[in-house]
Amino acid sequence: MSLLEPPSAVLLGLWGTAALQGEVPVRRAVAASRGPDDVWAPDGVELAGVLDRLRAARVTSLRVVLPAPGDPRGLPGPTGFSAVACQAGECVLAVDACPAGSTATVALVPSVQRFGSDLEPGRLVTWTEHRVEHRPALEVVSLAEADRDLRAGLLEATRQLEALDVATWRDDLAGHWADLASARLDARRLPVGLSPRAGRTLATGLRIRALVTFALEDEGGAVSGWEISRRRELLRELDGIARRAVAAAASSPGEHPPGVSTDLPSR
Repeated sequence: MSLLEPPSAVLLGLWGTAALQGEVPVRRAVAASRGPDDVWAPDGVELAGVLDRLRAARVTSLRVVLPAPGDPRGLPGPTGFSAVACQAGECVLAVDACPAGSTATVALVPSVQRFGSDLEPGRLVTWTEHRVEHRPALEVVSLAEADRDLRAGLLEATRQLEALDVATWRDDLAGHWADLASARLDARRLPVGLSPRAGRTLATGLRIRALVTFALEDEGGAVSGWEISRRRELLRELDGIARRAVAAAASSPGEHPPGVSTDLPSR
């Protein structure tokens, strides 16, 4: 069975919040935020130092945003930062890190470069720190709302794809499709205090995103130009719903009860 790999910003959001709330040491949180195939670039920002500064400023949580080109929802300005975050597809915001009299807060964006082979993959991750507008009124989707939208969006997308008769799949890819559909999260990669609801929403959202990415690799059963365009539009809409659900699951400090283990997940 395949394992789902959370984006870098999701891991940092989850473990960074645990560190800011005093539930894990900062260095342990930074180590747990690194993927099994990740190499962190030496010229990137030093995350432990950033988290130490945020703790000193009494910041208690991080917010994850998973934008996309053309969909900057949840991002603050300036425009240059929004473009960088959309291109990366992920970022972390310290939403309450605004000192008195300041109009700026902190954002962290990872840049990921893949190297190696399918047998020995690797990722070079470079974190950059940005000063962005402090906007407390930024749209925040609750976990309950995101979970509800995710379930409704999946049902509606499935219904419309079936109505278009373009939901068919190639027999030679059925095994890989079934493997993705049953992929799960490795609980050892997550803080043990993450609530069951947040964990379920996170896993469902990541699984749907993986399925959408795979489905977009060809046109399924679509034949006409309109069917192809409509199928791709439906899949991208579903990915947008899944992105927001994953971000909400990773940005819900109320879903992280006290008592998170200080032990790192085993590698």
